[in-house]
Amino acid sequence: MKLKTTKVLYLGGQVLREGQVFKTTDPHGKELKEKGYAVDDDGPSDPLVELGEHGWALDTERTAGLDTSAIVSPGQAAAQEVAAKQPRTTTARTKKSS
Repeated sequence: MKLKTTKVLYLGGQVLREGQVFKTTDPHGKELKEKGYAVDDDGPSDPLVELGEHGWALDTERTAGLDTSAIVSPGQAAAQEVAAKQPRTTTARTKKSS
C-alpha cells in the first residue's frame, strides 16, 4: 500500500517528514490512515521507505542474495529473550533396582 505521511513519522529506521511517500502492508497502512498519520498516494513518486511484513525497511539492493531466514521480529526476539532467562526444569531420573 503506497501512502503519504500527514505527520512526522518514524518508519523503517528513518524519520519521514509530512508529505513523504512510503510503502507498507495493507493492515499497517489501514491503521496509519485510521489514526490520521497517512493518506493514500496515487502519485508517480517513488517511496522513500518500503516496509516489509514485520515493519522493517526493505532495501533490495543491500539484501539481494542474503539469507534472511534467521531474521525474527522484535516481538519474537523479546519472547526468545524471556524464554532464555527462564530456569530450565529437569525431571529427576531414578535408577531401577534390579
